[in-house]
Amino acid sequence: MTALGGVAIAVNIPDPWGFSGRLWVVSFVVAAPLIAIVRLLPGVKAVLALIVSAAGALVINVLVAQAMLTTDAWSPRAGVVAVGVAAALLWLVPNDHNSLPHTKDDAP
Repeated sequence: MTALGGVAIAVNIPDPWGFSGRLWVVSFVVAAPLIAIVRLLPGVKAVLALIVSAAGALVINVLVAQAMLTTDAWSPRAGVVAVGVAAALLWLVPNDHNSLPHTKDDAP
């Protein structure tokens, strides 16, 4: 879902570099990873989960930008799509305790 939102924002904004377009792009690039990381922290207090998720979103954005600059493949549209894909992959990580493998210590 977030990857499709990133593609839609990157491709379909008529004037992506106007103020409105930049606002949508920045809000997506920050919110998509933030929401995906908050989902992975169900037992944590809301304020702490928001702080950790904001830091994680910043790290994802920096890593995408650094990877694109290192490979000399900088493109703002591709960056938005890459952040969306990273958020979508984070969203696919299971977060309930029943899906995690049990160890010997968990056995009754």
